[in-house]
Formats: sequence, structure tokens, C-alpha cells
Amino acid sequence: MKNHKGIVLVPSDFEGVDWVEKMAKSGLNTLGLHSGGGVAHNVYNELKFMGEQSFRDKLKANGLDYEYEVHASDVLIDHKLFDEHPEYFPQNIRRRTPLADANWCTSNPTALNMVVENALEMVRRLPSSTHRYFFWGVDRLQNDWCHCEKCSHLNGADQALISANAIAERIAEVDPDGQVCFLAYHGTLNGPKRIKPHERVFLEFAPFFRCYFHAFNDPNCAVNVHNREIFEHLLNLFGTERTHVLEYWLDSSLYGFTQHPPLKPIFDKKLVEEDIRYYTGKGIRSITTFAVRQDGEYMEAHGDQEFQDYAEILNRYL
Repeated sequence: MKNHKGIVLVPSDFEGVDWVEKMAKSGLNTLGLHSGGGVAHNVYNELKFMGEQSFRDKLKANGLDYEYEVHASDVLIDHKLFDEHPEYFPQNIRRRTPLADANWCTSNPTALNMVVENALEMVRRLPSSTHRYFFWGVDRLQNDWCHCEKCSHLNGADQALISANAIAERIAEVDPDGQVCFLAYHGTLNGPKRIKPHERVFLEFAPFFRCYFHAFNDPNCAVNVHNREIFEHLLNLFGTERTHVLEYWLDSSLYGFTQHPPLKPIFDKKLVEEDIRYYTGKGIRSITTFAVRQDGEYMEAHGDQEFQDYAEILNRYL
């Protein structure tokens, strides 16, 4: 896997900031294009200019790689089918009633085939210069995957990996070098127990609930010890060449979505360097961080020193 150093942004982060120029000058090389969180939204609409070929051409002209990292459930399966085909959708753990705004039942072959076909269409419409494709599920902690009779032995990570594996089986039809993400995040963070990854599936580790007052490898932080144990287990399953780390060092949205100006993230330069030293010491060659809400309003209030520090550290290690 090529070295990837970068950030992940949403369209509104470009309001008042030329992130293409800033990225190019920083020495970072990979921009993740994110359509936002939440349970259900149309990826194509929410990406706005980020989904246009002209924007991809601009990134390429500035020497930047790009990839789309999106919560794609609403595009991968048409939720308007729920009334007619509730069997396509996950069953709730409490009453085993189907969930209209969740992912899909991976034991239903029609639903899973629909997901694969729609994923291939996303690859056609949103090509990635890194050949990495991120089909994330709904953005919430529970009521996302299925607990029907056929799925109940599978945890959320197993079901997410079944879906990634199914897409990986066919992605070469559209992108011969294509790879598919398994996202370890929220309900899938602990990893699969029964399913093994396809050779074209890579790990994206996103420790949303880690602590940023302590380094990731600090033995005196119980929260980070737990996250690190999970990470090292997943690393053994996927291997370093198939592992990408998505952090939150610069993510203002982690601390709030509605504040004006946006809040500064908790960013300790020595801590971030220790984190990056740990990850790269494990052989990781692909690291990015969310930097959502670092728009013009943020820059006017806080400046970009944290971004510059992050880029400087990452460039020394990768």
C-alpha cells in the first residue's frame, strides 16, 4: 500500500479556505472526501462539488490523491423498498421488527446483491485515485445491523465484513486495482469474530471514542489501552499493508456541530507525535485525520497552527 498522508473534509470546510492549495503546500498527499454523518442521506447530493470531475481534476493537477469516505447506506439499498420488502432490512434485537433506517440484512441474497450492484455504480460515479473505496454503514451505535434468525450469530463487524467481501469479489469489474474498506468504528470496532477478510478488503481503524488527553500507547489510560488492544488484534487479522488509520486529531466536529466559531480540537503536539510514532512503529504507512469544521470561520478565529504541526509531524514519519 502506498504511503498516504492526509485529512478528511466535507464540502462546507472549503468555505473561506482553499484546502487544495493548503494541502499541496503542506506536503500531505491524500484528501478524503466526506459527505457528512447521520443515518440517511443521499451521498451524491451531499458531496456537492466534491463529486464533480472538475474538482477531481483540480486535485490531480495539484498532485493530490483523493478518495470518497461516505456513510452510504441510503445509496447502497433503496430504503423506499421498506414497505414492500421489509425482509431486505435489519431486524431489531428487541422485537425482531425490521428497521427502516438501518443497513441491510446480509443473509438476504437479494438485498446483498442490491448492495453490491449499487456499490459498483458508486465506483463508476465516484472514482478514487487511490483505488480505495469506503462504503460505510449508517452512522450510529446501535440498531444498524441485523439480528434475524439467520444473522443472529453474526456481530455487526461480521455483517459489515460480509458486505465488504461481497463488493470486493466484483470490484475489479469497475476498477481492476480496487480495494474495499472494512471500517472499525462504533459497533464494528471490536472486529469480526466469524468472517475473514477478502484479499481486496483493507482495514480502516477509526477510534472515535479514544482519549486525546493521553497518547494512544499510554499504559495509564484505560480507555486507550482498550482501544489499542482492539487495534492490535485487528492489525493481526488484516496485516500492516492492509491497514489504514483514520484519526480525529484535527476534528472540530468531534467537539460540537453548532458552535460558532467552531471549537478547537484537543491537540497536543507531543501527544500527536507519540501517536504517529506508535502507528508508524507498527508498520502503518497510511494515516489521515478528520478536520471537519476547519472552515474560514474556524481559521479566522483560531488559525491553522494545528494543521501545520500535524503535517510537519506526519511528513517526518511517512
